[in-house]
Amino acid sequence: MSAIVSHDAVGIVTDLLGFRPEPTRIAEVEGAVEERMKRRSARDFGVYRALLDDPLARAVEARALADRLTINETYFFREYAHHRVLRDVVVPAHAKRRSAPLRILSLGCSTGEEPYGLAMTLREAGLRQEDARILAIDASANAIAKAERGRFSEWSLRNVDQARRERYFVSGREGFVLSDEIRSWVRFGVANLVERHPALFEPESFDVVFCRNILIYFVPDVIARIMDDIHAALRPGGVLCLGHAETPHAGRRFEPFDANGGFYFCKRPVAPEQLAPPAVQRVEAPATNSPCDVPVQVDAALARVRPSPAPPTLDATAWLGDCLGALRVDRIDEATRILETAPESADRNIVYAAILANQGSVAEARATCERLLHASASDAEAHYVLGLCDELEQRTDTARGHYACAAALDEDFAMPRLRLGMLARRRREHEAARRWLGDALRLFPYQTERVLLVFGGGFPADRLSRLCRTEFEACKKSS
Repeated sequence: MSAIVSHDAVGIVTDLLGFRPEPTRIAEVEGAVEERMKRRSARDFGVYRALLDDPLARAVEARALADRLTINETYFFREYAHHRVLRDVVVPAHAKRRSAPLRILSLGCSTGEEPYGLAMTLREAGLRQEDARILAIDASANAIAKAERGRFSEWSLRNVDQARRERYFVSGREGFVLSDEIRSWVRFGVANLVERHPALFEPESFDVVFCRNILIYFVPDVIARIMDDIHAALRPGGVLCLGHAETPHAGRRFEPFDANGGFYFCKRPVAPEQLAPPAVQRVEAPATNSPCDVPVQVDAALARVRPSPAPPTLDATAWLGDCLGALRVDRIDEATRILETAPESADRNIVYAAILANQGSVAEARATCERLLHASASDAEAHYVLGLCDELEQRTDTARGHYACAAALDEDFAMPRLRLGMLARRRREHEAARRWLGDALRLFPYQTERVLLVFGGGFPADRLSRLCRTEFEACKKSS
């Protein structure tokens, strides 16, 4: 197909499903859209787009394309650390509140392994079916139909131990059949998250939302809208579980915690007695080699410059001390006001850009960093924030380039090494991921408070180290 046709097909899929397909899937997207055009007797893209103006036709086409294009690779107890969060944090806190049944929302539930696994965890934590409500949603009607049948392959059960297999499944010719007891815990529904769903995201209606490994497929404006909906639907103090690659999307409206390596977010404000994180143990960094080169182009001029000087100390200027004091207690609006009245300087601008990026104001953050780099190409922090902006907009290749520049320009800067390690793990480049994460782990104990508060995304040093450790251990298991 021509580039114009490819552009039209991708535009339709992005409009209906909210995701921008990877280059390797363009042919698949073209084939899926062509198939739907033939089914609708649409002779060209203009006719097909006009058809989508009808709400009913739009919903039908979105479901058909979702069935064809969504990836349903999942299995029971994937990212098991979040099951520990449910068992050790959520259930005890809910028991203390003695409130209505615990309400859990599983977004992008695919063929049901996630919500059914959550039901098993709740049962083993001592809850009864009437004590909890699990609502599981996916855009694919075919995936939901499979979930409701409750029949799974050996591949889906690869993380299920023998005791659970015997307790919850019956082996048969059609694979493993889930018990009616566990199936009764979950209610399924088909919903395309690109569309608005006021009934689904009713204000303060859920205690926990699982939204893991689905935001990575959406375009930025859809991600922002979904995060708004999740925030509204969670009660104050409610828990959000995201995939490791999606944590930058939480923003400052959520407070980060970890429970034995299970990272989760709570909707602010959180009462002191609610969902307090378990004690955090000191993390020792493993010995690793220097990080390997990432396969991205780094501007030759940047490769020749010396590392940027160390960031200013906490008491370098009055405005910086006041700003860090506000960030220390999560008063982001106050920190922003301080920055808006602070005298113009490169340090003031990079702090402001980092806060803007963490709040989702990507365009303004990007413009500020580009001005800083125009003045000084050796600004490691500006490269880091640009990488964060790119990652938030799903431009992972250019994000890796900026992170690599930041790491090369400042050999003591932990944050770009953490992000490079996480991105490498996502690409299954486990050796590179271990090297970057090992470097980050060694550096975190030496980061200044300024670096942690401004660039750490709300995580203190010990939790960032635990995040590194979790990613590092996952890489070892995957090797």
